[in-house]
Amino acid sequence: MDTIASPPNATVRRAVTMLGGPVATARTLNVKGHRHQTVQGWMRDGVPAKYCPLIERATGGAVRCEELRPDIEWGVLRGSAAQELQRAAVPQREVATNDS
Repeated sequence: MDTIASPPNATVRRAVTMLGGPVATARTLNVKGHRHQTVQGWMRDGVPAKYCPLIERATGGAVRCEELRPDIEWGVLRGSAAQELQRAAVPQREVATNDS
């Protein structure tokens, strides 16, 4: 599993509490399988990276990815995502071709 050895448990617990407990967190994040047991495992073992942005969004930014998984370079990922959004927002110029 994609977790860290020594998770910031207080941060994970704070996020789960803000989202209404393990069952509500699992429902909010659309966790599959043994939903609340999975979230309880996160409080012990750490949060998989793929759920960090979802937790950040669900808590309105009160719990950030950097707090949940300080081992990941979120700044780099955020920069890449921002560049992708900027590229998508800027209309591409059409190149004229001579297809007569």
